[in-house]
Amino acid sequence: MNRPSRFYRVLAGLLVYISCVVFTSADPTGIDYICGENVILQQNIQNSYTSACYALVKPEVRSKYPAVYDGSTTFHVFDAVLFAWPLLKNNKVYAKGLPGDLRLIIDSSCNFFGIIIRSKTSPDRRCYPHIELPRENDLFHSRDVRMLPGFRGYKCDKRIYDIIRLEYVLQETLKKYKIWESENSVSIPKGLTAIDQLFGESVLLLPSQVINSPAEINHLPLYLSLMVIDSQHQLLGMVNRVGTRWEKCAVLWEREPELPRVVDRTRNSIGERLFSGAGGYRCKSLLFTRESVNSHMQVACTLITPPDGIPASNWKINLTSLGIKPIIGKHELWKMNLKLPESNEPVDVINTKISNKAVIVLDQQCNFYGVYWHAFKVLTLCVDLSLFPSPKRPRYKS
Repeated sequence: MNRPSRFYRVLAGLLVYISCVVFTSADPTGIDYICGENVILQQNIQNSYTSACYALVKPEVRSKYPAVYDGSTTFHVFDAVLFAWPLLKNNKVYAKGLPGDLRLIIDSSCNFFGIIIRSKTSPDRRCYPHIELPRENDLFHSRDVRMLPGFRGYKCDKRIYDIIRLEYVLQETLKKYKIWESENSVSIPKGLTAIDQLFGESVLLLPSQVINSPAEINHLPLYLSLMVIDSQHQLLGMVNRVGTRWEKCAVLWEREPELPRVVDRTRNSIGERLFSGAGGYRCKSLLFTRESVNSHMQVACTLITPPDGIPASNWKINLTSLGIKPIIGKHELWKMNLKLPESNEPVDVINTKISNKAVIVLDQQCNFYGVYWHAFKVLTLCVDLSLFPSPKRPRYKS
């Protein structure tokens, strides 16, 4: 293997320096996250977070990651976009290929927001770090309903049982039992004495997975984990067999993310500066919302502002190695590529991907000049979709 050139080493060090120094970021919490029925280790999260921040600092035109992410339903962010980076379950860092269904979410300043599970058939779901259930006294005095934890499932030994999956198994199993009971084949098994004592009442037992025949009921005591329901078929909990004993499974709770609040009229709820004139644009068939344009402006503005102690002239030279570059010509302007959401990646009539060549243009003072289509070294102004008159802003003229 050839040793990297001195230039490569210097450039790599520069990018690490920029991603670590320029952005004052909130790192991952250093704890494991639960995603569905998988546990994502904190080291895996940290490695992917580092890669996501690196990619945000130096975006590749051909890569759709980090992709724009709408965090309104998952993180209550309505006035900005977030950025999504693939998080792999095998403890590897995403480079290319299939991205899987997990996404690590950061904002324009590389603050860690969390992890979500993407699905084509259902809304995105947050992953979560398990928290302990607050004491009853704390719950009683809590005035903010968002401070109350949400029930997410059970942990039986090292196995995670997601509540959505359990509810599906419960309903499907009850349907089968109803048919079998009408045929006098089988009834729902009553709880064992040891399990009744754990719950302080007579309970019924169901397997933790859907069964397909009445004959499988005979093997119920062999299951390592069982669902416990009452006479009204309401889920009471789960039990786990340890040797010859039965133990209650741990209950998993998640705390709802705090609602971002606007405390400065010149900034949005996640602290991004509100750039004068930034609005929605259409570039060919690609749409960019006002929130997306403003968040990209925050990334670019942070990058072109020299850190304390570094001369502006030196910093300007460094920026040319990043995704944000000076426009060729007499004008002291800068451009940076715009990213798209994953779900809105458009295709043309022959079903080939449209190459995204949209860029934002700004000057050294972070004044917004508009969104342009950059092709063949020519900048063409995209269509401004602002519904209301916006403040006058300078225009780039080629």
